[in-house]
Amino acid sequence: MLRRVLDPWRHPSTWWTLTHLVTDIVVGTVTFVVVITLLALSLGLLVTFFLAIPVFWLLMVVSRGFAHLERSRLAALLGIDLPDPVPPLLSPSWWRRLLERARSPATCPWACSRRPWGGWP
Repeated sequence: MLRRVLDPWRHPSTWWTLTHLVTDIVVGTVTFVVVITLLALSLGLLVTFFLAIPVFWLLMVVSRGFAHLERSRLAALLGIDLPDPVPPLLSPSWWRRLLERARSPATCPWACSRRPWGGWP
């Protein structure tokens, strides 16, 4: 009976899953705080439009970086290989590229929906 209870703890996948869950609270907290801070700052600077543009660009870059970090963490710890859902940017001008990045469904909403304890709402 005791052998059946302790059997899952002998598999390496259990430890990788547990490591993923433990690091999820740190990654979720950092992601949530940074993205919400940049989002609030860019919305607050919207009055001075030209100051809001670099902050919004930084928000998009940081969100993509966090998404890449999460995909690589899933691949390393759980063996789940997720492809990049965002197509490459095609526009030559920086303004159009910023708009393409803002319209992407996988950039900012993912990080804004994360909670500090990880997971979805």
